[in-house]
Amino acid sequence: AVASAVTAAATALAARAAPDASRFYWTEALWDTNRVGRLDYVSNQSLQGILARLGVADRPVWAVAVLLTLCVWAFRTRRAVVAGEWTTAFALTALTACLVSPITWVHHLVWLLPSFAVLVRTGHPRIAGALYAVLCTSVVWLWFDDASGVDGFLGGNTYTWITLGLLLWLPAGQLPA
Repeated sequence: AVASAVTAAATALAARAAPDASRFYWTEALWDTNRVGRLDYVSNQSLQGILARLGVADRPVWAVAVLLTLCVWAFRTRRAVVAGEWTTAFALTALTACLVSPITWVHHLVWLLPSFAVLVRTGHPRIAGALYAVLCTSVVWLWFDDASGVDGFLGGNTYTWITLGLLLWLPAGQLPA
């Protein structure tokens, strides 16, 4: 609630200070994904990036994927909050943001770091280290020119698979005693 109120206040202040720029941003620039790059670019490691590389440009398909992801997020985050695991809830929220964003460039995956802290805290330092090592590679760039086929589908989306896996299996509500 506090973050939403601050966002609304900052947005209103910006609109008052620069109404034309604000109007342009909210009515045109925000919705123009071409200004930030192609959706199918291999560096876009979001759900929409996967769909774009598959040639699925249907917004309803993306909306369903986002809705399912948000349902998983809500369930798992609620479990973490009930257990008082605020770091886990934060990590799950960061993972979800990377997945549902229309474009998640690989440098946005810095938001996966809180999940590694959760893994270490819950007794899984090797998994955290292995995932961190993979994320530090440029493995998705092996499919820069061609992300087709099964290998392109699996390898060109490696970071998205890791993010999805963490959303589904990050320990939540299971801190050791």
